[in-house]
Amino acid sequence: VDLSDIHETAKERWLTISEIEALLNLSTTVLPIQTQRPTLPPPSGTLILYNRSATRDYKNDGHHWTKKRNSKKIREDHVKLRVEGVKRIAGCYVHHEMIPSFHRRGYHLLNPETGMAVVTPKIPGMKGSNRNLKDENKAEELPSLILIHYLDTVQAQAQAAKRASMTYNANTEARAKNQMMGSGGALVTQHSSALGL
Repeated sequence: VDLSDIHETAKERWLTISEIEALLNLSTTVLPIQTQRPTLPPPSGTLILYNRSATRDYKNDGHHWTKKRNSKKIREDHVKLRVEGVKRIAGCYVHHEMIPSFHRRGYHLLNPETGMAVVTPKIPGMKGSNRNLKDENKAEELPSLILIHYLDTVQAQAQAAKRASMTYNANTEARAKNQMMGSGGALVTQHSSALGL
């Protein structure tokens, strides 16, 4: 999976299962792991990778999400995404209270054998930025990662159309330039031979 343009991709559409898996994998992710929630409400297209153990309040992002009926709790729609029939990713979708096209999706990996949340293994002697263990032989937990994606689907469609238009214009311009160079060269040759050069 190519993640080199993932920030632009996230502004135009929801991510694919392979992209989500790659971003949740410590060895392939291109996102830094955040340990604090944002100070301002994230705009459409924002991707944030959290360590759930260190950032328990990541859902308090400053947006106003739709609440459950007769409740103060946010309505969350839960899904399990499958790869070749195996549950691989758990998703949690919430919808903005005032902007119907704005949503937040959260994803974390599932154990393919159990379909339950991945329990992060402990690795003996692993050093980390939050290390406060005195004994280097003690095991330290890897971060429990969750990927958050904010997207306004109306803005995303406009962004995708704009990018497609720019790509089309660039390709058309390049073709026209190549045709002019080709025909211009032929004209110059014809003109030179007419003059006897």
